[in-house]
Amino acid sequence: MAKKYKRLTLCERRTIEHTLGQNISLKQISRELGRSGGTISREIHRNSVQRKTGGGAAPFNECLHRGACKKQALCAKEDCAREFCRGCAMCPRVCDMFEPEYCARLESSPYVCNGCAVRRKCTLAKFVYKASVAQRICEDTLSESRSGVALTGEERKRMDEIVTPLILKGQSPYHICLNNKDALMISDKTLYKYVAANFFGASSTDLARKVKMKPRRKKPAVKVERSCRKGRTREDLSAYLRTNPDTEIVEADSVLGAKGGGEKVLLTIHFTHSRFMLAFLRDANTARSVNDVFDGLYDRFGREAFMELFPLITPDNGQEFSAPPTYLGKPGSEKAHQLLHTAYVKR
Repeated sequence: MAKKYKRLTLCERRTIEHTLGQNISLKQISRELGRSGGTISREIHRNSVQRKTGGGAAPFNECLHRGACKKQALCAKEDCAREFCRGCAMCPRVCDMFEPEYCARLESSPYVCNGCAVRRKCTLAKFVYKASVAQRICEDTLSESRSGVALTGEERKRMDEIVTPLILKGQSPYHICLNNKDALMISDKTLYKYVAANFFGASSTDLARKVKMKPRRKKPAVKVERSCRKGRTREDLSAYLRTNPDTEIVEADSVLGAKGGGEKVLLTIHFTHSRFMLAFLRDANTARSVNDVFDGLYDRFGREAFMELFPLITPDNGQEFSAPPTYLGKPGSEKAHQLLHTAYVKR
């Protein structure tokens, strides 16, 4: 099962900025950070900034003909002391022969000017990746995406004209979305949220069924036995892998269906090196059902074969992995395999 994406940190962005200045390829940067090449490439494309600065003693000028241009006094300023207009930043705005020039180096990796040898002399627009700026752009984007509702005033008014009269007539948000899906283009769940947030003239008290419903009771959280984490933390895993770097990690996870219906659950066992996966159907998502699967494998293969096939098992932080079998050893024990209950594995 694919792992959850983790955002780049400021430290990783500083590494990208530093290595780009040394003309290190994106492939080498991805290896150093342990990230995919696509992640590094998207980071540079999204968070690099454009700077229209000159080079040397020349001001910013991106005209294609600036080298051989002989035009004079285009700005019509009497106090202009320049012999030719090509040395003026106003040239692109007043010249009818202006044609922008684009740097061909920006069309290929690494797509920025950080490590360019002629950057200080170049008068074209420069694209620069800076870690502090990229971090601020990422934080601002994340903050904006998590605040408010993506509705303009006009969209809100248009939807209100459709939704409010129908709710006041007794229709439910589900039927409103079903009959007006082309006009609203949102799900009934989203419409319920909008109504509850008082975005429209109609409120939750106008919904005939909702006012009759009692508040939902929250199920108590399942208490996980924390003693199973002793000797199976991230630090223990890192220490074990430092002395056993070639050990294959076997990932264990649960695949749940619709909640509340008593459906059966899958236990998946993924061999990361060979990319082979086993799946076992269980009647319930309990620690006993997980142990029954491993007990069956242990009895089928025997101790030596089981230790060779499952050298390192890393499940997620679910309660079903809170009671590992006693024959699964811990880091530093005589047995070469272990069941690590790791809070850092989030898949």
